[in-house]
Amino acid sequence: MPACRAMAQCLFHLIMAAASLATVPVIIIFLIFQRHIVKGIALAGLKG
Repeated sequence: MPACRAMAQCLFHLIMAAASLATVPVIIIFLIFQRHIVKGIALAGLKG
């Protein structure tokens, strides 16, 4: 069942709720591995 069949029938509040819930796992994973991500970026920029 599509979320929008016509612009008047779009359930934007449900679409935004689903998008917000979809970002939660990504943010949690980033917060857990933030130290490793930053260290990897810093080491990749070093020469030698």
